[in-house]
Amino acid sequence: DLDGVIAGSGGALGTGGMASKLSAARLAADAGVPVLLAAASDAAAALSGATVGTAFAARPVRLSARKFWVRHAADARGAVHLDAGAVSAVSERRHSLLAAGITSVTGHFFGGDVIDLIAPDGVLVARGVAAYDSDELETMKGLSTTALPDSMQRPVVHADDLVKV
Repeated sequence: DLDGVIAGSGGALGTGGMASKLSAARLAADAGVPVLLAAASDAAAALSGATVGTAFAARPVRLSARKFWVRHAADARGAVHLDAGAVSAVSERRHSLLAAGITSVTGHFFGGDVIDLIAPDGVLVARGVAAYDSDELETMKGLSTTALPDSMQRPVVHADDLVKV
């Protein structure tokens, strides 16, 4: 569990630092590959079964190729900022994101683009594929589904297109 861990971005001699190592380990684990992160000087001990370094277990169920792409490969084209109820719905209960939970929209994006879902405290909680353009979402944000026209009553990000980060 790395929630809340802050890692440096590297030093004068390196190119990545701990943040890039953790990112690579998470990417591999999401792809179903177990990872052992240890100092190079501990490599022989780690390979012989010693308890050195930090182990990252492979995800028990691999992300689908689409969710892997949403989480790791796609560039986010914008973001929607959520209220606390929407954060709970998408990150804890794995529900679709509805317009009612959106407090603001940033960036310019189109339906089908990947967007970031941001909690009230500014923390990235999920990524997903938007069903609407940013201009449409500006008119929809904060409204209940029943208050929207029939053509806009589908989720903003469907649960099948949403990945917690």
